Amino acid sequence: MPNITDDGELDYSDEEHYDKPKNDLKALELQAKIAQSNAQTSKQKSRTQIIVAIIGLIGVIFAAIVPVVSLPSSSSDERQSIVGALFFLVFDERDRVIEPTPTADPPEVAVEATQTAIASTPNIVETSVAETLTAIATSATIGPGPSPSYTSTSSATATNVPTNTAILPSPTPPPVLINTIEVLGSSNTGAEFTAPQTGRYFFRFDSGGYCTHGTNPGFPTCLPTVWLFQSGVDLWEDDGRTLNQNNASRIIAPVSDCGAGRGAYCNTIEEAEAQGRNSGEVRMNLEAGSTWILIGVDHREAYLDNPGTVFIDVFHQPE
Repeated sequence: MPNITDDGELDYSDEEHYDKPKNDLKALELQAKIAQSNAQTSKQKSRTQIIVAIIGLIGVIFAAIVPVVSLPSSSSDERQSIVGALFFLVFDERDRVIEPTPTADPPEVAVEATQTAIASTPNIVETSVAETLTAIATSATIGPGPSPSYTSTSSATATNVPTNTAILPSPTPPPVLINTIEVLGSSNTGAEFTAPQTGRYFFRFDSGGYCTHGTNPGFPTCLPTVWLFQSGVDLWEDDGRTLNQNNASRIIAPVSDCGAGRGAYCNTIEEAEAQGRNSGEVRMNLEAGSTWILIGVDHREAYLDNPGTVFIDVFHQPE
């Protein structure tokens, strides 16, 4: 209670002196409460920062795995570069999230800063995760350094196929008809052919036939066959009237059985011609300037009355 002075005024000096310890006690209690609030705020902030860091780290790892795994045809070096960049971003973001915020010394400022930090924590989480995901997406898209280029498999197979530089042999040209030889059935000397150049020659029956006993002897005597001898050999056997088969180089249009009951002999020239067309060809390698004789078959003295002619085509195959 205040005292009354002699002048009738209230004197508060003793009351102030009496209340000073009480005021000091209240100040101490207030400081204690502020300190307790600061401790609780610091613990809550630490828990919040740890939770934020864990959530951000999980989001970063999840967002990082998908782009790295799904990169098409990326080499191991490119993957390592991207993973390194991602880990850098993860730990950098972690340090940014859990880094303590300095507070002022006065208790009032500390309490206000703590409340502001707690109130802004959701924004920190959203901003940190958004920035991290953006950085990861950018890193996965362009990667560190120059952007990698990818080539399709088909394009790579087409580009890398080696070119065949071997010289392929040219196709063999077809034989060329160079002559048609007329072999008379009535000639015992035959017809000659001289090879104009060295190479491969084909002798092919074209048409015709001859008969060794006239056209109507009453039995088959017609043939398409021509024998081929090299000039200079003996055409006749020792008896002088039979062709020497051992010296013949080839037989053109041979007939095994004409079907007329006399082996190779046919009834008519037409039948003989039909046999000749089915007989194939003779192939020989000839030297340039070599001469060959083509002759029908009969006894040497019996040719003069043989009707008919055989035509033989000669082909040469160019080199």
